[in-house]
Amino acid sequence: MHMLPRASSRSRGMRVGDIVCARASRAPTWRPVFRNAASLGCGLRDTRLSKRMGSHGTTARDVRIVMDCLRHVVRTLRVSARAAEKRVGVSGAQLFVLQKLAEADALSVGELALRTATDQSSVSVVVRRLAGRKLVGCRPGKSDGRRVEVRLTDRGKRLLRRAPPATQVDLIAALSRLPRPTRRALAESLQALAAQIGSQAPPPMFFEDEASGKLDHARP
Repeated sequence: MHMLPRASSRSRGMRVGDIVCARASRAPTWRPVFRNAASLGCGLRDTRLSKRMGSHGTTARDVRIVMDCLRHVVRTLRVSARAAEKRVGVSGAQLFVLQKLAEADALSVGELALRTATDQSSVSVVVRRLAGRKLVGCRPGKSDGRRVEVRLTDRGKRLLRRAPPATQVDLIAALSRLPRPTRRALAESLQALAAQIGSQAPPPMFFEDEASGKLDHARP
């Protein structure tokens, strides 16, 4: 029986596919580091065993790689979301929207959806919750009264000064750095996977449904 190579003590608990959670030196939070494909650790060492098992082994290996990588991505996002909840009392999705608003004087919901790579209906839910806590304000645009602009309030700006970084920013940057054919193949593959498991309605922003109940009345 061929034994699979053991991961080094450094790689165990550190290398998570192309995402490595490294403890920041000056902050009590976990900071994700996105690496290139050469550092993948999502089951890629099972190649020799899968070849001996034939097509069944190849299928099992592919499924293992996908599942491991999904676990790593979701875990990194969840750790970041919990850090935001603990430090400033907002969800990871709400922090992501606040940080995108900080990049501009004002943004429409459509522009926010584009910058957060989210459906407009999903980002609207987050904006309403932020407005309810007076972290953002909404008002008609100066040049076009039909355009509703979302802006950070002074309270929202104060919160951001002590907030940890949102992991979604790094994730979007990592996806943007992928070669275009690779990124397109990934998009098509994930679309096919979502269709197979019956996903149809626009999904909410990451973990927003989980956080909404306990954070809606929290004080930032």
